Amino acid sequence: MTKRILLAEDNLMSQKLALLGLKSYHVDVANDGEEAVELFRNNAYDVILMDIQMPKMTGVEATREIRQIEVLENRTPRTVILALTADVFSSVTDECTEAGMNGFFPKPFRPAEMSDLIEEMYARFTHTTAPE
Repeated sequence: MTKRILLAEDNLMSQKLALLGLKSYHVDVANDGEEAVELFRNNAYDVILMDIQMPKMTGVEATREIRQIEVLENRTPRTVILALTADVFSSVTDECTEAGMNGFFPKPFRPAEMSDLIEEMYARFTHTTAPE
């Protein structure tokens, strides 16, 4: 079954680049955090690629809202949310983790590597395995 992905990214060039690497998936695109939350309310996604710096609502704020929706609507399993960011400072990573993001998808990214990284992250956060 093809995974359904929400790409939340305000930069048109980054959107086009990401879509090249996401050809084998069903992808919806949100241009800002508010749009990402609205799309999530009305759809089920396997993975969300969330830019952390967007207009109207940041990716961190959008993630917090999405996690609240999951709780209120008893949505399980939780959607895998990966931060799209070039900023790997500990304060940023801590904020993303506290908001409920599962991991980080580094910018800049290569379209050819996107599918492998998504599959790896999806497997890591959706399968119950013994602790390492």
